[in-house]
Amino acid sequence: MELNIKVDWDKDDYYNAVDLNRVEHNTLIIANMIEEIVGVPVKIECDTSRDYRSLEFANGLNRIENNIEQLNVLENISWIKMKTNWNPGDSFNFEDAIRLEKNLKSLFEILNSNATNNIYCGEIYSGEGGI
Repeated sequence: MELNIKVDWDKDDYYNAVDLNRVEHNTLIIANMIEEIVGVPVKIECDTSRDYRSLEFANGLNRIENNIEQLNVLENISWIKMKTNWNPGDSFNFEDAIRLEKNLKSLFEILNSNATNNIYCGEIYSGEGGI
């Protein structure tokens, strides 16, 4: 399984509705993986219906950041502290975009590697090898 994650944002990039939809879609995928692999229920509310007319306000950014923060149920991962205190007038820049995407990427990589190893957990193989 692969996620569409972009972590190479820079100051000249344009961040728009499609990008926030992708982040929220990836958040839902990772939430489902956590429920299946870790067994921890994750209750989040995501919006993937933005279009070019959509504007994201501080409360929406707080919801997105809080959703990703709730996904942090694993220990020892590379995690950038989420900004969950957006206020009207705060500027969203490429560093914020990188934070969202890198945290999702870190979670996905660990969960995905555990998902592929999970099929062997608890199994016993015996007999002659190579036959």
